Amino acid sequence: MLLLSRVLGRPVRDAGGEVIATLDDLVGRWQPDHGLVVSGLVAKSGRRLFFLPWQQVADLSEEGVRFASYQVNLQPFERRAGEVLLAADIVDRRLIDVRRRKVIRVNDVVLAPTEGRVAVYAVDIGFAALLRRLAPRWLSHLFSNMVLVAWSDVEWLPSETEPQAKPSFPLLARLHPVEVAHIVNELPPRQAADIVESLEDEEAAEVLSEVSEEQQAGVLRNMDEERAADILEEMEPDDAADLLSRLDPQDAGDLLHRMEDEEARDVQALMEYKEGTAGGLMTSHFVVVPQQWTASQALALLRWMEDRPETVTHLLVVEQPGSEHLVGMVSLLDVVVAEPEAEIGSFMVRDLPTVRPDTDTSEVARRMAEYNLAVIPVVDESGRVLGIVAVDDVVEEMLPERWRRRLPRLFG
Repeated sequence: MLLLSRVLGRPVRDAGGEVIATLDDLVGRWQPDHGLVVSGLVAKSGRRLFFLPWQQVADLSEEGVRFASYQVNLQPFERRAGEVLLAADIVDRRLIDVRRRKVIRVNDVVLAPTEGRVAVYAVDIGFAALLRRLAPRWLSHLFSNMVLVAWSDVEWLPSETEPQAKPSFPLLARLHPVEVAHIVNELPPRQAADIVESLEDEEAAEVLSEVSEEQQAGVLRNMDEERAADILEEMEPDDAADLLSRLDPQDAGDLLHRMEDEEARDVQALMEYKEGTAGGLMTSHFVVVPQQWTASQALALLRWMEDRPETVTHLLVVEQPGSEHLVGMVSLLDVVVAEPEAEIGSFMVRDLPTVRPDTDTSEVARRMAEYNLAVIPVVDESGRVLGIVAVDDVVEEMLPERWRRRLPRLFG
């Protein structure tokens, strides 16, 4: 293995041993099944930078670079698309250690030969690696301890300041959305947005829902608006409304305009309610059945719904088909165990507590605790159902921000 810090600045010699330049950086390219492979080097002579292809290199060691030929073509260095500079783009930059589910900072790069090539084998994140770079070369051997992370366990992050083609993160895509959200919270908004955009819409929506409030707005601002609108459509309406309310009105309006009409209307309606109220907490994504329906009809509805809520624990019951007047509520478990032909109205809970959209959050919590409710319906003055509030949303609202993201999402 070879440490990048111990070859940078070393002499570049021709086949006869004459020094023609010093090594400024190594150039890497992604190759299938081989990872990041060295494809050339950047040599410095005076103030000029030159590119030298790897095919001309006879040896790379701590003594420097030796070329196989006496004739070396020094081409002025111009960075090309797809190239990664190992020192400039990796050292002192953030990477993602997927195995340990965290963001790391690279202090050195470890190289190793593989099938006739030299490729990145690992990165050193230890403090000794930083000292090794800063110390005089004759003292660097005192800092030989290494804390290595295998390159195969790493997702590389393009610089947040340099324009890049949209990257993919195949290793991150295997993680649970909550784990991805923890990583996204540690990154600058530009890099965080790259990760969210790389995911499928449904998974991206789950990740964005779990990201901290401070990070959510920054992620959205750094995303393509059409892509952001697609992801918002996949989120629960209350989560999307909360997120958009943290943006500038102009930005929120632009995203709503790009969303599908039905989803946009649901989200916009929720945004009109004040924070700290039942209306500000409720979701308009719930399941309604008429009391005349049978248990088998209700289950068939759930089975074939195209836009089914992520988690369903209770069904709201209305007076008759097409009505919005709430008459009761029934748990999904009761529907499942009921006789298939039993009417919903025969075993629903009729005298259930409800709240108005302007009910204070603390009062919502009190009523849910008093009646031991997982969800509570929100109705207007005429008894028309507007939405439901889930217990986890109440708990999140009443806890300090630093505790909120540690709680599991119990009801979607």
